[in-house]
Amino acid sequence: MAKRGYGLAFLIVLLAACAAAFFGGRYLLRNFQGGALSGGGWAPPDQRTATPVAGAPVAAAAVPPTAQVPAGRPADFTPDLSRVTVVPFASPTPTAVARPVVAPVQTRSAAVAETATPEPLPTPLLPSTEYVAAGPVRYSTGDCPGNYILGRVTGPNGNPLPDVRLLLVDEYGNAEAKFSKAGANEAGQYDFPLFGGHRRFYLSIADSGGNPLSPVVEIDYGVGANPQATCHRLDWRKQ
Repeated sequence: MAKRGYGLAFLIVLLAACAAAFFGGRYLLRNFQGGALSGGGWAPPDQRTATPVAGAPVAAAAVPPTAQVPAGRPADFTPDLSRVTVVPFASPTPTAVARPVVAPVQTRSAAVAETATPEPLPTPLLPSTEYVAAGPVRYSTGDCPGNYILGRVTGPNGNPLPDVRLLLVDEYGNAEAKFSKAGANEAGQYDFPLFGGHRRFYLSIADSGGNPLSPVVEIDYGVGANPQATCHRLDWRKQ
């Protein structure tokens, strides 16, 4: 009977110890969790508060461009932005572009243009008369080997002049130049053989630039008063 009483008492004491251990462990677990969630827990370095010194300037905290959760940081952590100063981005000052200055165009008024004195036209130069025709054109038939305009160029004393340039132009603008001859038996003589249809020619003595040194004489070939003529003679004399 006594042994049964000791065994029952031991069982009761064991149950009481187990209950005390259970409730004690639960109490300690609650205290540990409450301390972890209170304000005395871990905080990142950029969110810790520092007590400012009297008279010292307060530096504005820089906000990192991308908030990343460091290892070991509580998942429900919310940063305190009340002490962060946001500096607005300053847009660059536009650079003034220099614009070219265009000078105004001055135009003459109609009144000035109407009253302006016209400039005199240059006086045309008269053809030179360094050479003149020694007589009229002489028309003949049968005394030439073909159809020709021919003649002789002489000086003031009648002496033959070689290398004088003669210019022959027909009524259509076709031109041909020849020089008076320098041979012993034909010095000063010239000749132009004629080909093609009947037409009018214009003969003169001219320099190498085509400027006339004599009057221009008209010669008819197959037309006019002597249409059957084959020889057309004209002599020139230097004055």
